[in-house]
Amino acid sequence: MDGILKMIAVPFKFHSQDYCTLVRIKRKGTTTEFHVTVMNGELERALYGNHIYHYENGVLQAYSHVEDLQLSELQEKIGWAIMDYLEHNPIRNDLVA
Repeated sequence: MDGILKMIAVPFKFHSQDYCTLVRIKRKGTTTEFHVTVMNGELERALYGNHIYHYENGVLQAYSHVEDLQLSELQEKIGWAIMDYLEHNPIRNDLVA
């Protein structure tokens, strides 16, 4: 998948409300990057600059923001939703390194 861009829509829950993300997937060497866009203006602004998750060896990571609890919670909810998608999606092996 090097150089090929794939996109998935991943729903998630945040503060008891349903939202959706569009996730662009890019393979970079042994890592897969997930570039997240939240389909909600307020949450997209909150995530701005912190929207890239790295997936390697079965682990999905984003830069943690301990000082900003709402951003940390938002990143965590989106990360869990992406992992759930990968676990239940039959084309998983095409998406991740």
